[in-house]
Amino acid sequence: MPARNIRGMFPSLKMKTRIYFESLIEADCIYLLEFDPAISFYREQPLTIHYQTNGRARRYTPDFHAVRSGQDVVIECKPAHQVNRPENQRKFTAARAWCAQEGAIFEVITDESLREGWRLQNIKDLHYFARYTFTPAEKEAIQKAIVRLGAAALVEDVLTAVSPTAPLYAMSLIMHMAWWHEVILPLDDARIGPETSIRLP
Repeated sequence: MPARNIRGMFPSLKMKTRIYFESLIEADCIYLLEFDPAISFYREQPLTIHYQTNGRARRYTPDFHAVRSGQDVVIECKPAHQVNRPENQRKFTAARAWCAQEGAIFEVITDESLREGWRLQNIKDLHYFARYTFTPAEKEAIQKAIVRLGAAALVEDVLTAVSPTAPLYAMSLIMHMAWWHEVILPLDDARIGPETSIRLP
């Protein structure tokens, strides 16, 4: 990994190693890479792209390389107000050309796109419970309750069915299972809560 001014470290559950980031946008992007089941692999500062501008040699190092559903994706994280700066557009043009040659996709992710709606906040909430441990029997109780309640099941219904005297325990279990995609919660439109719908994968 190239030398860099490290601002933080994310202990990755998916990659089982430390992932370093240099900005809050990169840190937020890591949460999405960690949670997305289509992402099988990712790493930071994966490569350096060499290109020329006005006859001068330049170098550009994107923020992440990921594999999404078998497709290589090169990712740059940038504040939205910086995307259209000429120097950045030159970098992005070089990256797109490199990716086209290598059969990869180039994506620019901005702070605005990352933080739109509730998805990022909900994923962060789920991540808090990712390392909790529960038994197969505890998880099975949640799954059976969802089956009994049917398509209209809400989180509060499952809490009542599984643990009416200890709803916080059951909520922790649901959040843990949602992180690991063992139950499905809608993440985009509202903060996860008792009135959130819940279903099996």
